[in-house]
Amino acid sequence: MPSEGEEGPRRGGLADVICRSADVILREHDLIANGLPPFRELPFPHGRADVVVFGLYKHLYVVPIGVEVKRSIKSATELVSYINQVRDTYEYAFTHIYLAAQEIADEDLEDLVKKHLSGIGYGLLKVSKSGVSVVVAARPKKVYKSERDYCEV
Repeated sequence: MPSEGEEGPRRGGLADVICRSADVILREHDLIANGLPPFRELPFPHGRADVVVFGLYKHLYVVPIGVEVKRSIKSATELVSYINQVRDTYEYAFTHIYLAAQEIADEDLEDLVKKHLSGIGYGLLKVSKSGVSVVVAARPKKVYKSERDYCEV
């Protein structure tokens, strides 16, 4: 794994940047910060999430947002592999799911990534040393049924 420097922060450093910029993700979904800091490498029954951000919806429901952090996306095959990995672990626990990357190989691949993630309801975060930007907003994977749905995670 490359060290921090000319090539940018390593994967753990990317998670730190996302944690510092959690308010960007919360604002995208009109959620309120609930006083909980974002968590790094949070284990849960189906696996482990790289970053988890919690927000409040209508001051009542806790909304867990899972973020899978990847340094780069180099090919469509790699994208499919990441999506399968996320689907197998994150969908059980998170209402909103993001794939975060520092770099995407080229513009054509970036367009494909945006289109594919948007089509399945996942979001895309672009991570730089200065912060995070939401490229594609995630859509909720489950509808809001009751406060119990979101208090179990």
